[in-house]
Amino acid sequence: MTLPKFSFYDQFGYILVGFYQIFSLWLLSSLIAWPIAKNLIDLSKPDYAIPFILIAYFTGHLVQAISNFFEKRESKIKKDLQKGSQEMLEKARDFFGLKKNSSHHIIWNYCYTYTLSNDFSGQIQLFNSMHSLYRGIWAASILSATISILISLFYMAAYIHQAILGNYVFCHWSLVIYGGFFVLLTLIFHQRRKRFLKYMNEKVLITFDILSKDLLKK
Repeated sequence: MTLPKFSFYDQFGYILVGFYQIFSLWLLSSLIAWPIAKNLIDLSKPDYAIPFILIAYFTGHLVQAISNFFEKRESKIKKDLQKGSQEMLEKARDFFGLKKNSSHHIIWNYCYTYTLSNDFSGQIQLFNSMHSLYRGIWAASILSATISILISLFYMAAYIHQAILGNYVFCHWSLVIYGGFFVLLTLIFHQRRKRFLKYMNEKVLITFDILSKDLLKK
């Protein structure tokens, strides 16, 4: 596993992901119990700015940690990308003097570490940060959608129970709309994170090719 350099974009990304998750859950709570959600608005006052940013920052870290549960899915995407870059990875294996049976994943990590320390364009760090940001927002969307769907199922069960007893209870369709909206956002941000993962993979291999040929010195 490789560790990226400290980046302001990464830290700011944690705050954005945290804000997104807090806002989405606040919106959900406003659909269920507006008085409670209304009281939470006080946290957005300037007096609470620093504590709120810290809460968002740590919430962002928590969401990113939860997104690691989907690492298996992401590993499959990486393998698919690396299959299309087999020729370059074979070249990298010889360049780094790795064993013949070294996996593409190990070779790519060598390329990533090497190019990140010589990232003359800054695009590798940028694409990595954007991928991390979209992965966090994607995970936050999954959490919001899942919670809203579970609550909707609970309410629907209650409505059906009351209907059987002959009581009419108004159905909060807003929860269903909310859940559907965040399912849509989940699909959109899933595609965005895949795109930036592809960009980063391409930029790592292109930068490695340039550095390995000493093209910058010519």
